[in-house]
Amino acid sequence: MSASFVGLARLAAVGAALALGACAADIESRIDTRGNWVRASQIEKVMSGGQTRAEVLELLGTPSSISTFDDQTWYYIGRVTVRQLFFHPTVVDQQVLAVHFDEAGRVAAVDQLGVDKARDIAFVERQTATTGHSEGVIQQLLGNIGRFSAEDYRSRR
Repeated sequence: MSASFVGLARLAAVGAALALGACAADIESRIDTRGNWVRASQIEKVMSGGQTRAEVLELLGTPSSISTFDDQTWYYIGRVTVRQLFFHPTVVDQQVLAVHFDEAGRVAAVDQLGVDKARDIAFVERQTATTGHSEGVIQQLLGNIGRFSAEDYRSRR
């Protein structure tokens, strides 16, 4: 082997190692914060009680969700996840702040729930049966050939 070929091979090996090292630096973990993460100082201001809905809106912003059956409870939901490579994200921290209002529209109570109160929801995997045929589009189009005649069309006019 010639000396120039060996030098070129070493240079290519070093370049490949540097390229892989650059890729590995980008593959580490990725931290995502999603939702409305409320700071402790903001929670303390709301927990003092007596604020109106407008004041809570100004302090905490728009709620992530409002209770389903009435508008007496606002929910501020935030979650921090870490994702390694291509694996599913892992929940590191989660916060749910429930602000309850009384009939006058003032803060009555504040509940703070963390990741320790979280529950997994088991989704139902079964499918609902539907009535009808399992024919494809082509079968449905071709199935109509010959079912109608010109006389049927003329009699409807």
